[in-house]
Amino acid sequence: MHPLLKPIHGAAGRTADWRTIKPVIEYEKCTKCNLCWLNCPDSCFSFDEEQYPVIDYTYCKGCMICMEVCPHDAILEVPETHEEI
Repeated sequence: MHPLLKPIHGAAGRTADWRTIKPVIEYEKCTKCNLCWLNCPDSCFSFDEEQYPVIDYTYCKGCMICMEVCPHDAILEVPETHEEI
């Protein structure tokens, strides 16, 4: 179940240009608990057709809160290359 109120991402514009590290989801470890989505201060997460979380790197600042709250260590910290932005 998702909360009724959640901040809208991108309210401050594109915010990921200064990111030095980024979260990467290891889907084989992900249990779809949605704690990453729930705790993301920038609302960077959405869900694919199988209800796995997907990160919008345009707005992800690399705070890595999602990695810290993931109970299954399914989110890795990876150096940023800025190739996908």
